[in-house]
Amino acid sequence: MLLRLRPTTAGARSPRHDATIMRRRYSGARDSPAELLWKFRGVVAVVSVPIFLFLAVLLLMPRAADDSLDFSSNAMDRDARLSQAYGSADSPRTYPAARDVHVESRDAVDVDPREGDLGVARPIGGNVLPSPPSTVVEPPSKVVSASSPTANNAAADDDARKYAIVFDAGSTGSRVHVYRFDETEDGSLALVDDTFEQLKPGLSSFAKFPSEGADSIDPLLEIAMKTVPEARRATTTVEVRATAGLRLLPGKEADGLLDAVRAKLKGYPFSFNDDSVSIMDGAEEGAFQWLTMNYLLGNLDGDLSDTVATVDLGGGSVQLAYAAEEKHVKAAPEGYFKAMTSGSKKYHVYVYSHLGFGIMAARAAVLGSANGAPSPCVPTGHSGTYEYGGKTHNVTGGSTPANATECKRVVNGVLAPDTKCGKVVRQTDCSFNGAWDGSRGPGTGKFYLSSYLFDRVTQAGLVDPGEPSGTTTPGEILKVAEKACEMTVDQIAVEYRDVDAKDAPYYCHDLSYAHSLLTVGYKIHDEDVVTLVKQVEYNGQLTEAAWPLGAAINALSN
Repeated sequence: MLLRLRPTTAGARSPRHDATIMRRRYSGARDSPAELLWKFRGVVAVVSVPIFLFLAVLLLMPRAADDSLDFSSNAMDRDARLSQAYGSADSPRTYPAARDVHVESRDAVDVDPREGDLGVARPIGGNVLPSPPSTVVEPPSKVVSASSPTANNAAADDDARKYAIVFDAGSTGSRVHVYRFDETEDGSLALVDDTFEQLKPGLSSFAKFPSEGADSIDPLLEIAMKTVPEARRATTTVEVRATAGLRLLPGKEADGLLDAVRAKLKGYPFSFNDDSVSIMDGAEEGAFQWLTMNYLLGNLDGDLSDTVATVDLGGGSVQLAYAAEEKHVKAAPEGYFKAMTSGSKKYHVYVYSHLGFGIMAARAAVLGSANGAPSPCVPTGHSGTYEYGGKTHNVTGGSTPANATECKRVVNGVLAPDTKCGKVVRQTDCSFNGAWDGSRGPGTGKFYLSSYLFDRVTQAGLVDPGEPSGTTTPGEILKVAEKACEMTVDQIAVEYRDVDAKDAPYYCHDLSYAHSLLTVGYKIHDEDVVTLVKQVEYNGQLTEAAWPLGAAINALSN
C-alpha cells in the first residue's frame, strides 16, 4: 500500500507514527495478547460470568452415591462384559470397586444384586479386566425357640449340646446356619436355636476368581467360630451345599470354586471331608426339605404313617418326596431313594426332581406349544410375549374366553403321564414324563405343598395368606381355575389383587397347571385334602421349612 508522507509540523504526528498506526489498524493479528485482552475486555467480562457460574455448580453440586444405578448405554456395555467374565447371565451382578467387607443393615442388603459399581483394572493396552466383586454382609440374627435358655445361661450348658454348620451357597448370596441342638435320651435332636447370617454376592459370582470366592465366606466362618464353643468345634459338622448358581457354571469353574472352599475349610477346626462341599442336586434338596418339614411337624417320633409327603413347586423344577417302606427300595430303579437319618431313626425317602416342570418352565412349554396361535390358557384379548430360558414365545388369547378344561388338555400333553418309566414296571407305577413312582404307601397319606403352589392358591382365596398354612382340595383349585380362565387380564387384576401384573396373563395357566400337576402328575384325588404351607410352628415360633435344617439333622445323626 502506498503511503503519502507529509512534512512534520509542531504538534503533528510523524509519518513513522502514522504508518505504525495504519499497519496495526490493517493487521490486528499482530496485536500483543495484552492489547487484545484490553481491546475486548467488555466481551470477556460478559462471557466469563456464565462460565464461572457453571464451574461453581459443578464444584458445589453433591456427587451421586457410588452404588447409584446407571442406565446409560455404557452401563449396558459394562453389564455385558461382566456377564461374559463371570460365565452366567443368571449369576448375581454386584461389582463394587473394592474387595472390602461392608457391614450393613438387613434392609440395605435386600436390594437387587445388579446394583453397584464395576471395579475394573486397566492394564497397558486398554483392555478391561473385571476385578472380583466385594462381599456385603448382613448382621447376624438368631432364631431362638421358646424353650431355649437365654444367651447367658446357654453357655453353661453348651458342653452337652451339639452344633452343626450348614452353608447354603445360592445364586444370589451365601448363607450360613449355625444350628444348636439338645440331644435327648433316645438320641433324637431338639433344636435350640439357629444363628443365621448371609452375604452377597454368591459364590458363582467369583467364577473367574476361585480364591477370592473362598475368601468371601470368611465373615460367615467367623460367625461360626464365635457361635460354636471351642470345646465343641472338633465335633461340629460343617458342609457347604451349592445350588442353582454353581449348577449353571462350566464344570472347571465350578470345580475350581469347590476346591478353593475345601482348602479354606481345612484351616478351620470343624469336622468335614471333601464330600461335605458339593453342588447339591434337586433330589438332595427335596430329601433335606422332607426331613425339615417332618422334623418341625414332630412327625419323626412315630411310624411312617405319621410322616407327610412334600411337593415343592419352584420356577424351574418341582420335587416330590415321601418316606417309603424298605421293600420298595430294592424294587425301584436306581436313583430314586435317599437315605435320611434323624437321631436313631433311618428313613428311605423317595425323591424325584422334575427339571423343566417348575411353574415358569411349564409356562414356556405350554404356551410355546401354541406357536403364536391363540391358546386356551391365555385370557381373551391378551397379546404379548413370554421369555424363559433365553427364548421368547408369542402369547395370544382367543376371541372367546380361555377355558380351564381345554388348557388342562395342553398341560397334560406337556406332563406326558403315559410315558413309560422302565422296561418291566407297570404304567401305574409311573408319575409323569417317564419318572418312576411305585413306592406309595403309609408315607403318602398326607401331602404338604409349598412355594408357588402356596402362592397361587392363597392368591385365589382358598387359603388365608396371613396364616402360615391352610388346607384345600385339588377340586377347589380346579373351580378357581375355571373362574379365572373366564376373565380378562384386567378382571383378574381386580378380582385377585395379590396377583402381580406380570403374572395376571398367566394366572389361568398357573391354576390349571397346579391342578393337573397334583391330579394327573402325582395322582392325588380331587377330594383329597392337601395342606398349603409357608411356615411351620415349632416350639411356639413360626419357622420356614428350608432344607438346611434337614441337612444339619442328617449330618449330626450320621
